[in-house]
Amino acid sequence: MGSYSSNYLRLLSYTKLLASHVNGGRHQKALSLFHHIHSSLSFALDPFVFPLALKSCASLHCPYLGTSIHALTYKWSFVSNPFVASALVDMYGKCISISSARRLFDEIPQRNAVVWNAMISLYAHSSDMSAAMDLFEVMDVLPSVSSFNSIIAGFLEMDDGFYKAIGFYRRMLKLGLAPNLITVLALLRACLGVSSLNLIKEIHGYAVRNEFEPSM
Repeated sequence: MGSYSSNYLRLLSYTKLLASHVNGGRHQKALSLFHHIHSSLSFALDPFVFPLALKSCASLHCPYLGTSIHALTYKWSFVSNPFVASALVDMYGKCISISSARRLFDEIPQRNAVVWNAMISLYAHSSDMSAAMDLFEVMDVLPSVSSFNSIIAGFLEMDDGFYKAIGFYRRMLKLGLAPNLITVLALLRACLGVSSLNLIKEIHGYAVRNEFEPSM
């Protein structure tokens, strides 16, 4: 019991340091630490370790290491974890191809909004808004604010996308979802694109009320 407790505390400490490296953009250090964690601990890793390592793989464009980590998630039956699954989808899309990410996405048996958002975001960031919208429309779970943010951001990169972004924002409000700071910043760009002073005032007022007033 003492040995297990000691190893678990070590894993918690490693995971905290790993998160610090990833969030600080120190991805090479993060991957080195992940290798150390994997090789030094004598029991199965925590599933929270894998999304962090996969994020670093995606940032450094390391497809071979990413697929090796994918194999480890199968070994420890973590693929069904939605955060692991979404990180895998994101890594495949950024390191290998959108089509390979979609194949993986289609094979995931239980997909929550986090997993759906990962695939929708990949389509939106690759400017394939038709595929992003098609996937959004067939979601079998309730979309989240992140689902809408990905679509709104994708529309803003289109020549005729400002009005579509604002329309999608209205659709989000009808579902009772509250915009977050990412939504507000995107919408201000859309408002400027269509010269809508009333909407600018609306978004700014919402930002002030929710204490994340962006720079105008």
